[in-house]
Amino acid sequence: MELDNAPGQRVWAYRKAAWAIEDLEQDVGLIYRQMGRKGLEGIENVGPRLAEVVEGLISEMRTSGYGHDW
Repeated sequence: MELDNAPGQRVWAYRKAAWAIEDLEQDVGLIYRQMGRKGLEGIENVGPRLAEVVEGLISEMRTSGYGHDW
């Protein structure tokens, strides 16, 4: 995002959301499977727009077979 000259506020919002997801005690994929997008929105610093982005990333990972059993 920084290389694409995204607005600083947007970069910071993504960083804060990433840190919150990284600090979760529970797997973000499990949260998504159990609660859907509302579960993602319940994560600190993850609002509706970022929840949609995270949902898309989880979907991509699921279809690519990468990592966990998404």
